[in-house]
Amino acid sequence: MHATHNKNIELMGGLLKVMPWTGVAFLVAVLSLSAIPPLNGFASEWLTFQTALQAWVLDNGLLRLMIPIVAAVLALTGALAATCFVRAYGIGFLGVARSKNARKAKEVGLGMRAGVSLLAILCVLSGVFPTNIVQLLNPVSQQLTGQALSQATAHGWLWLTPLSTHTASYSAPLLLFAMVVVGLVLGWLLHRGKYSIKKSCEIWDCGFSAPNARMQYTATAFAQPFKRIFSLIYLKQEQVLEDEQGNKRYQLQIKDRSLGWFYDPVARFVFSGGRLIGRLQSGNVRLYLSWSLATLVVLLWIIS
Repeated sequence: MHATHNKNIELMGGLLKVMPWTGVAFLVAVLSLSAIPPLNGFASEWLTFQTALQAWVLDNGLLRLMIPIVAAVLALTGALAATCFVRAYGIGFLGVARSKNARKAKEVGLGMRAGVSLLAILCVLSGVFPTNIVQLLNPVSQQLTGQALSQATAHGWLWLTPLSTHTASYSAPLLLFAMVVVGLVLGWLLHRGKYSIKKSCEIWDCGFSAPNARMQYTATAFAQPFKRIFSLIYLKQEQVLEDEQGNKRYQLQIKDRSLGWFYDPVARFVFSGGRLIGRLQSGNVRLYLSWSLATLVVLLWIIS
C-alpha cells in the first residue's frame, strides 16, 4: 500500500523485482500462514491435529464426534488459506506490473523493512524451535489447567512430542537441516553440470506479441473456481456492462448470505430501538428531569 498507493492487488504485480526485501519477508509470512514446515504455522497446526486424533480417549460421546469434524474443518481452512496466499503473493509480487504505480514502486524505508524482517525472523525461529515456545507457555498452562506441557519437551529441544515418541514426534531442526542439505546437493549437481539445462526458443512465433500485464491471471479469475464451489454460502451477482462507445466491462459483486440471515435482522432491530429511544429527545427540559427522577426511583427500589 505504501509503495503502490492502492489496496487492490489487481493493480500490483511484479513487486518482487522492485521490492525484494519486502517480497522475501512477505513470502515467509505466506508460507507460515499456509502451515508449511518448518515454520511456526505448521508446528501449531500439527499440535492441533495431534490433539484431535486423541478424541477417542474422551468420555463424552458428543465431544468424540465433534472434535474430528472440527479437525476436518480446520484441514479445509488450511487448504483454503494456502490457496488464498498463493493468490495474494502470485498476483501481487510475481509476473509483471499491472499498473503505472506498480511499475514506479520502490522499496520501503529501513524502519518498515526492519519491522517486517523482525516478524519474518520470529516466524522462522518459533517454527524451527517450537519446544522453546512450549516452555514459555508452560506457566500459562499451569495457571489455567493446573498441568504443565512438560511432555511436549520431555525429549529435549530437538523433538516436539505432544504424547510420546512412539505415537508422534516432530523435529523442525532436523527437517530444516535436511532441506538445506538437499538444496546444497541439487545446487552442486547443477553447478557441476550433471543435469544440463537446455534453453530453446522459437524461430518464428506466428506474429505472437510480447507478453504483457493483460495476459496474466487476475485475482478474480484465480478465485473463480472457489467462488463457484462455495456459491451456496455467498450471493454472487455477475453482469456485463456496456458504455456508449461499445466498450464492455465485466462486473462481479459478492455478498455474504450470513449478512442477510443473521446480521441485518440484528441491525434492523437495533436501529428500530434507536429510533424509539430517539423519540424521548423532545427538547423539553422538564421531560428530561422527569425521566431522570423516574430512573432514580426505579434504581432505589431495585437496590432496596
